[in-house]
Amino acid sequence: MLSSLLEEFAGKVDLIYIDPPFATGADFSYTVPIGDGTSDVTKLPSMMEEVAYRDIWKEGASSYVEWFAPIAKYLKASLSRAGSLYTHCDPTVSHYLKLLFDHEFGEAQFANEISWRRTASVAKGSQHQAKQWGNNTDNILFFTNGQDHTLVATEDLIDEDEVIRKFPKVTEDGRRYNTATPVFSSKSMGARPNLCFEWRGFRNPHPSGWRLSRERLDEEYAAGRIVIQGTKIERRSFLDDYDGVPVGDNWAESRLNLGSVSHERTGYPTQKPEALLERIIRASSKPGDLVLDCFVGSGTTAAVAEKLGRRWIAVDIGRFAIQTTRKRLLDIPGCRPFEVQNLGHYERKYWQIPGAGGGDSVRHYIQFILELHQARPMTGQHQFLHGVKGNRGVHVGATDAPVTRGEIVSAVQECTEAGFTQLDVLGWEFEMGLNSGLPEITQHQLTNVGVRLLRIPREILDERNVDAGGINFFELSVATAKVNEVDYKSVAVELTDFMPVIDDYMKARLSDNIPSNDFDWIDYWSVDFEYDGDVFVNQWQAYRTRKQRSLALVSDPHEYADDSPKSIVVKIIDIFGNDTTLQLEHTPS
Repeated sequence: MLSSLLEEFAGKVDLIYIDPPFATGADFSYTVPIGDGTSDVTKLPSMMEEVAYRDIWKEGASSYVEWFAPIAKYLKASLSRAGSLYTHCDPTVSHYLKLLFDHEFGEAQFANEISWRRTASVAKGSQHQAKQWGNNTDNILFFTNGQDHTLVATEDLIDEDEVIRKFPKVTEDGRRYNTATPVFSSKSMGARPNLCFEWRGFRNPHPSGWRLSRERLDEEYAAGRIVIQGTKIERRSFLDDYDGVPVGDNWAESRLNLGSVSHERTGYPTQKPEALLERIIRASSKPGDLVLDCFVGSGTTAAVAEKLGRRWIAVDIGRFAIQTTRKRLLDIPGCRPFEVQNLGHYERKYWQIPGAGGGDSVRHYIQFILELHQARPMTGQHQFLHGVKGNRGVHVGATDAPVTRGEIVSAVQECTEAGFTQLDVLGWEFEMGLNSGLPEITQHQLTNVGVRLLRIPREILDERNVDAGGINFFELSVATAKVNEVDYKSVAVELTDFMPVIDDYMKARLSDNIPSNDFDWIDYWSVDFEYDGDVFVNQWQAYRTRKQRSLALVSDPHEYADDSPKSIVVKIIDIFGNDTTLQLEHTPS
């Protein structure tokens, strides 16, 4: 994923915050509410996530360092010359990560090791334990990419009570201030002859003299920060001039933690509080700067960056993380448009294909997938028809790209030439709207070939599952929708059916409380009423939140500017982050 980003963003990222996995034996399961929220399912990590995590720790610290070393290189390459990096970890790995970053950045670019105190409610093992002090802090390693990095290590006042306490007085025009800073020097300073002079009718009001020079007194007076009232003189410090309290590297404030009933909570197991990210982003970036988090999890970094007017890139290997982040961003009032993209072979990077060279590797991969599908290799000169199973042809999609419409068209042509009337298309990912567009593909080719799209199951990434046999390829979930004309140029889209494909592997990883209403599996759906054939533009969406569990099944009306034919694309995301798309055609009547 990071290598894909470097093609466009190398040297352009101003701030990186990451919270990579660092706890061996951590539980990455999560509870997902379903339907109206009166019940839920417990989702264990996907096989992809299990394999990825197990691979990180397979040989302990050495494999962790081996896994993270290339990440450190990519992070360094992505930072601008004035960029900063914050890495969230704990004492079990902080020393390994610091050595890696020392190597990549140079020891002189290490700025701080920040200690963040977690509350007991979020810190596993934070209470005192036998033979061990309670573990209630994480480490945040702070590295810079040069000497020109941004750092404003001060904070504004926290809440209204503190504002009133520190600035209790108010001017006639509503400016808060205090008079805690004197105009005169203190007794302990002794007499200072250079500051003993007459100014505006006041001569040596204190034996030590004035605190400021004559020029500074004039400046403060002109700015309204020194006020003379009859025989009294006072120096005012205004709230709107206040720069904040300097912050050190020990962050123990309770407000930097996530309460057990906080409205921020998403249900994501490793979620970090917004206040923590707000401190980092405010301190080390400016509005308009680019912020990157490549372990975004629940989306805190992206949400805070959006609220603070920063540009951002959020990356994660898990679909549930991406969906959680998407909904969190959509809940921000005035959130700017953003894109959700698949980058690189993010799932299949753990796939080990024997042999060297593209040709041998591809052949081994295709042969392996065909064997799992209980198909045999196709003989003859065929580029898109890879195998045969009974009377069905078989096409195998690539490891690092979605199956496209063009691939299927070519495979259908070769099926016709070979005399097959059925085609199985096996893929990790599929081009948007393919499932709903299959009839159009076969009709366009003037063939009677029936096409079935089957997803390559993730569990084959674990060789133990392969050795056990019984691997099944499941069809994609299918949705249907219709276009309702509201008036002459306005339409609304209605979801009419959703048929999720819940395979045995997924069912085994859920509780017994499986939804009986198929619409309960839907967490989010959106519509592009004017799809241009390239980029999906989210023009309307509906989604469930932890407070609002109902889901609209009919979109708001959309008004067209003209009566030309339109392509409408509907994107549906289930509760685990899996997506289904369908494409509708409409001509205003």
